[in-house]
Amino acid sequence: MHHGALKIMQQISTSFPKCTLEQVDTCKGCTLGKYTKSSFHDTDIQAKNIIERFHFHVCGPFLTTSTVKHRYYVIFVDDFSRKCWIFFKHKKYQTFTEFFDFKALVEKESSKKVKSLQSDKNGEYVSNEFNNFYAVEEIKQ
Repeated sequence: MHHGALKIMQQISTSFPKCTLEQVDTCKGCTLGKYTKSSFHDTDIQAKNIIERFHFHVCGPFLTTSTVKHRYYVIFVDDFSRKCWIFFKHKKYQTFTEFFDFKALVEKESSKKVKSLQSDKNGEYVSNEFNNFYAVEEIKQ
């Protein structure tokens, strides 16, 4: 509680302990609450157009399966519009196939190319298919 409120509590309550209350201008909680987050690095600039950059995340396996026995999902988020697509999977290895189909779908609908794909790099999905695919894509561009 604030030191001013503690003084009032001492005055109106008979069971409140009598002690000297020194006024402290700053407390640790107040100081931490006023901290600001550091800004993002220049390399983390948002995309300038739709489907230019996607973020993806793979979640699972879940102990409880869905009604059609899915235990994983992969989510793709457009960096520019923040539109999300979520796809449910039976197995984790289906992620690359889902990405490949998803990429074809959004490129066809928008007549633009996906330029980059980012993950949080937690290692929840590491695939030679993804590495080989982007190595080939970089050579084409």
